[in-house]
Amino acid sequence: MSLEHRASIVKAIRTIRETSEQHGLKVSHTNACRCHDSSFEILSSSQTIPPAGINQLIFAISSLVQTVVDESRNRMFYALDQGAEIGQQDADGLFGPRVVDAFPDAAFDIAEAGRCLSFNLWTAAVMHTMRAQEIGLKALARYVGVEWSDNWNRVLNEIEARLREVRRSRDGAEAEEWASEAGTYLRFVKNAWRNQSMHSVSRYDAREARDIFASTKSFMTHLAEKLRSDGPAESDAPPADEI
Repeated sequence: MSLEHRASIVKAIRTIRETSEQHGLKVSHTNACRCHDSSFEILSSSQTIPPAGINQLIFAISSLVQTVVDESRNRMFYALDQGAEIGQQDADGLFGPRVVDAFPDAAFDIAEAGRCLSFNLWTAAVMHTMRAQEIGLKALARYVGVEWSDNWNRVLNEIEARLREVRRSRDGAEAEEWASEAGTYLRFVKNAWRNQSMHSVSRYDAREARDIFASTKSFMTHLAEKLRSDGPAESDAPPADEI
């Protein structure tokens, strides 16, 4: 048996050991640890492996495989789509650290929305996305001096009206540009909230869920330029009567 073959066997057993530990297959993990140690001892020999050693190796690996199969029967595993973003299941990876830093209370729902997208749970993804979005909307309402209430339609309309009042001549070109862009995002937000709030039994498909998620990411990223959950920086906070 070549060194490459020996190394591949040890590597495969090590992979089973690590995977079984990751998924909580305790019996399989214990068996994999034992199999790894005994196999490594047999395969690390510089001499030709005797028949007894080969038989011992085959028995150990066969026993390990059977243990994994038996224990896995009591577990349910899901196969994700090939295009699933399995490497970006945390809020930092999904919306970026700037958004998470500005709106830490949204991190949970951002991450949950990402997981729901991976599992094709489109309606659940929208619900978590909207929960995260609400945190940004509340910060924006405070910024423009609008009192938040359960009447979301009134709140969103008032926010939009205040953003339209920002003027270059009075507030500066940067403030006007930021407010104009925030208003553009807000129009999409209003449509998403209208659909969700008026139809409690709404169902969303893949395109709708991904569109809402992507638009919310852009919206929250834009808000994070000036706002935080606990309010804007002092230098960015405009007096309510000047907006």
